[in-house]
Amino acid sequence: LVSRSGGLLPKLFPPAVSGFFEALWASKGVTVVKEAQVSAVEGKRNASSVQLARASPSSPPLTAGALPCDLVVVGVGAVPNSELFRDSGLELEGENGGIVTDSHLRTNVDAVYAVGDVISFPVEGRDSKRGVQGHVTHARASAQYVARSMVGESVPSEPYQYLPLLYSRVDPWGLCWKFHGHNEGEVRVMGDVDSGEFSALWVKEGRVRGGLHCTLKGEQGAAEEFEALRLVVQAGAVATGLDECSSVVQARAMLT
Repeated sequence: LVSRSGGLLPKLFPPAVSGFFEALWASKGVTVVKEAQVSAVEGKRNASSVQLARASPSSPPLTAGALPCDLVVVGVGAVPNSELFRDSGLELEGENGGIVTDSHLRTNVDAVYAVGDVISFPVEGRDSKRGVQGHVTHARASAQYVARSMVGESVPSEPYQYLPLLYSRVDPWGLCWKFHGHNEGEVRVMGDVDSGEFSALWVKEGRVRGGLHCTLKGEQGAAEEFEALRLVVQAGAVATGLDECSSVVQARAMLT
């Protein structure tokens, strides 16, 4: 696994959590090459190796200039594919190219709505900051939200609200983690990170803004914890008393 950064998902995870995932991968025989990038893929009909380069001039020297491989899986992020609408009259956001909508997913063109991961909209829990959400749950929810208007019904009175979600599963290992909300503020960890059973809450201005739960029991084995996490983040739980909680389930009980 080749990573341009000095750890796994450092923009999302605090160092201790990133370190856990790196150690877990290593225990399964996965070599993590950090602060490096792929400069070329070699092979005739199929990939046979990748050439490596330092991620930046300040990156440490590489221990190997190439890695043999049978398959290359590229994960470099994504931007909205909105080029088709560049001259359509729809307002596009300069930073990411997303189609700009209001909180009801209406564009600047009368009677035109936009949905899915191509839109830039006010994201729940970010103080009306705009964002693009590239997740299937948002694609489905936003389409359902405007469908009533598209078939002639009135515009929903409540603004579209979507709690950002990221997740990953490695079923053979039992590994599953879910992240809700935004990684803004101070991180408070509950549980034993090294054991693989833990939660982390991001607290800003006295309220929970985001949360992560990780398990090695599989998604169904931690269903209660995942639901508790969603509710705590969605409610923007007050942070008072969180230090006394040893689990996100206990934090959920504070809401009642």
